[in-house]
Amino acid sequence: MDATLRRRAETCAPEGLSDKELHAKAWKIVEPHFQRRRRIAEAEFPQVHGTGRASTDLEEVVRAALDGRVNVLFVAMQPEVWARVDANTRQLEIHAEPKPGDQDLIDLAATQTLLKEGMVYAADPDKVPGHGRVAAIYRW
Repeated sequence: MDATLRRRAETCAPEGLSDKELHAKAWKIVEPHFQRRRRIAEAEFPQVHGTGRASTDLEEVVRAALDGRVNVLFVAMQPEVWARVDANTRQLEIHAEPKPGDQDLIDLAATQTLLKEGMVYAADPDKVPGHGRVAAIYRW
């Protein structure tokens, strides 16, 4: 093995690295790709908003996420929105305070999007496209 390959192998070898160090090295590699995809989605949202292929309406987005329609979801990092969700009828009963059986709608939308192979980006409330609690780009 030549010296260049040996140095590369030594800098990439995970042995002896803490979880934090390993995470930092991995993030350095994937961050540019992750941020590029995010910028593309942020640019796409205003182009499709108002066409039926995107929404900032939380209840609509939750229903779409349950149906597997959400391709990209932006969620605001802010207080929860509690509701009882009927998965069969897609009816939502929103509450000011959590009640037994309630779910956080933002977490539900994010979880369902990820489970159905969509992408989720967390953002400060003023950085969510459309300036709502959520912004979704639909597959169809």
